[in-house]
Amino acid sequence: MIKRALILNFPKITPDAPPLAPALLTAICRRNNVDCDFIDVNAEFYINLPKELQQELLNEFPINFTKELTTSAQQWIDNYFCDLKDKCQHYDLIAISVFSHHSVNFTKFFLDNHRHEFAAQVVVGGAGLNNLSWCVNHSSNTQPFYEYLYNAGLTDYWILGEGEESFESLLQGIPDPGVNSRQYNFLEDFEKVPIPNYDHYNLDYYQQLNNGIKLIAVEGSRGCVKNCTFCDIKKIWGSYKFKNGHALANEIIKLLEKYQANHFWFNDSLINGSLKTFRDFISELSLMRQHHNFTWSGQAIVRKKSSQDEQDFITLKRSGCSTLAVGVESFSQRVRFHMTKKFTDDDLDNFLHLAQKYNIKLILLMIVGYPTETQEDFEIALQQLERYQHLADDGTISGIQFGTTNVLIPDTPLDSMKTSLGVVYPIKSNQTDGSLWSVGQNTPVQRIKWRVEIGEHAQKLGYNCIDSSYNVEHTMISFLNKYLATQ
Repeated sequence: MIKRALILNFPKITPDAPPLAPALLTAICRRNNVDCDFIDVNAEFYINLPKELQQELLNEFPINFTKELTTSAQQWIDNYFCDLKDKCQHYDLIAISVFSHHSVNFTKFFLDNHRHEFAAQVVVGGAGLNNLSWCVNHSSNTQPFYEYLYNAGLTDYWILGEGEESFESLLQGIPDPGVNSRQYNFLEDFEKVPIPNYDHYNLDYYQQLNNGIKLIAVEGSRGCVKNCTFCDIKKIWGSYKFKNGHALANEIIKLLEKYQANHFWFNDSLINGSLKTFRDFISELSLMRQHHNFTWSGQAIVRKKSSQDEQDFITLKRSGCSTLAVGVESFSQRVRFHMTKKFTDDDLDNFLHLAQKYNIKLILLMIVGYPTETQEDFEIALQQLERYQHLADDGTISGIQFGTTNVLIPDTPLDSMKTSLGVVYPIKSNQTDGSLWSVGQNTPVQRIKWRVEIGEHAQKLGYNCIDSSYNVEHTMISFLNKYLATQ
């Protein structure tokens, strides 16, 4: 049995909200009487790194970078990781949350250089484990990241998908079929997920980033009711599952009172997956706000006009909802329908109108360069930005995120369509890099041109264009250089 555990996370994770996964792992440790600590490595990088080094280290952290970093950056990273390695000496288990592919390189560097210096067992989990592109330009090996770590002797265990039950078994020393398995874990009883524990977080830091708002991450559901072609969420989470409104309300009250939180970010992929559950959920929150002062934000999908009741937005506002991040993905209805996001332009207009009417701020999440996108579709997108300019002017669309350009993710519906869509890769390229594909005139070069043009157009119209945790310009340049090297 494990007596002492240390939980780590590595950059790059957007530091807008405290990450949920380590808080859930901490709660599971406490439930099993395991002495547990958490070091928010991602936050410490953003907090402690001198500003001039943040971009160098956090935008595009290279795997073999000794000759690529400035001396000051090299010293900082070496000193920090040496100190972290020393802390690992005092635990039986080191649990590393690999949030996404953006955390892969930091994780690899730490374990490559320091795993042999501490005796604790190491377990890794998180969505970044199945990443293949980590090895592009670094190795001819195309094994998933978790296999590389295990085969290199850098980890003892890996857990894919929902890891609560398998992690608990690992703590108890009980064999579990979800440990070191290539199959994703799917949690059948979502009510078994504990209330997250944020005792070891620097919540004041996140409060500073959010203009004094004390923010806590929670989740009311996992998975998605949609099957968007570009997304692998069903592979990770399985079927859509959710907590009942009463249980979720009690969880929020406890977190509010324990941490004096006044805003909650719902980590759910969508809060309106089940309309009945969604309505129960916002009704419960509306009742709670009669006695507690808080607001919340989360992600949602655009519903058809026939099912998007105006009363939903009335109750949504009463429940304390301030902002929704919405996966519009494309302003071309034709492209959206191929994505299986089958809401019409009229449905989108209705959703935006109701959000404006009831003062719900929206962040629009977009994809540039979907495989079926043509120049005509791109022109439609530019025109729609002009149509919705008044919503940017009044703050209804408080932000729009274009990301980089469309990446083909393994084991998604879109990945299985590559042959029928006519997807080709440069002869010299590594096809594990999902950024280098082409369909006719839709090439990496064309997609980058579209991305630059639509970003500049949106900014001229007054939209707040949001970058994510990585530097978009730097990443696009990297994609372009890799593509040109294959020509």
